[in-house]
Amino acid sequence: MNDFLKALAKRLKHNNVAYENYHRIFVPDGTPLKSASKEPLRVNVMFQHIQKMLSSETTVIAETGDSWFNCQKLKLPEGCGYEFQMQYGSIGWSVTAQDVSTMMRCGQKTIIFLINNGGYTIEVEIHDGPYNVIKNWNYTGLVDAIHNGEGK
Repeated sequence: MNDFLKALAKRLKHNNVAYENYHRIFVPDGTPLKSASKEPLRVNVMFQHIQKMLSSETTVIAETGDSWFNCQKLKLPEGCGYEFQMQYGSIGWSVTAQDVSTMMRCGQKTIIFLINNGGYTIEVEIHDGPYNVIKNWNYTGLVDAIHNGEGK
């Protein structure tokens, strides 16, 4: 096998496209811009904050779509876990209410960044239609209902 790989390596052309793409998406550290109180949160500002929260004790779980594309730009510290939902490429893992309930029951120190853009943004780019619009929930009310006065 060693001889085969050496012979193969001599026939291959150098290709650093993947390396160049990695550096192309690199996001340098920066200071989030000041924004007005009623201004919508910018995705790049949110991910700058997320970057600063990462450590060897954290795990990033990225859904398909915008969050996955933005998570690819994160610089993970050594030991930081990373799971993304491209294994089968559906719309997402859709963390369910039961999952949030289990996180609370087990005392997990979970932080969920809910990016509510009102629908399936990626799907709109592929094929727009009313089925891509999602009814808004009272997300904080859902967490209140799950913990039902127990815990924090």
